Amino acid sequence: MLLISVAAGMFLVTSMFREMPYRWAVQLLGFICLCAVVYITVKYVSKNFVYVIEKKKDGSLDLVIDELSNGGKKRVTVCRVSLGNIEQVCTLDKRNETDKIKAQKLLAKAKSEKRSTFDYCQDIAPKEVCYILVTECEEPLLLKLLPDSILEDHLTGKITSQEE
Repeated sequence: MLLISVAAGMFLVTSMFREMPYRWAVQLLGFICLCAVVYITVKYVSKNFVYVIEKKKDGSLDLVIDELSNGGKKRVTVCRVSLGNIEQVCTLDKRNETDKIKAQKLLAKAKSEKRSTFDYCQDIAPKEVCYILVTECEEPLLLKLLPDSILEDHLTGKITSQEE
């Protein structure tokens, strides 16, 4: 709330004093405050996602994605896919050119197959992303998650055992 007030004050001052020196700098600071409000809201106030590998009674594993909202008070399962149905996993580190090429191929494949895309990242622009191609209940999907080392171990281990 403080950042919104500061930004509004900066814009009010610059609109009233048109001949003010460095008016553009004050407006830029106001804009940065508004950007900070959006970032903080998306990162810390809005919904978060929790990824869980769950073992079913028959011994198979499911990837369960829960959405936490209202400060973690409300938890709703938004996605459940069987690890056996995962076709391809690609982790993209945006600083790595090889990862970018792999991710572009995977995204092109998903687009050509007209897969429904679900973004379960809580960051606006994460540096690392894990893309998962899966077909669940005969519906082809592309899931976008934040990478987690334990999750990746399960996913890559499951994929290599399927290919053999």
